[in-house]
Amino acid sequence: RKQREVLFSKLEVCRQLYNDALEERREAWKLCRTWVSLTPCNRRSWPPAKQPTVQG
Repeated sequence: RKQREVLFSKLEVCRQLYNDALEERREAWKLCRTWVSLTPCNRRSWPPAKQPTVQG
């Protein structure tokens, strides 16, 4: 059960990261006709991506 909760938690973080990046790309394209990529630098500044990995 604990492993399942950890997995779903990580999946939720990935889903949020993807959706936030997609929204940023859409806005950049709509406003400036430019493409924004999600670089490691962007990823480090996104708070949920900083969560430690839980092993158990």
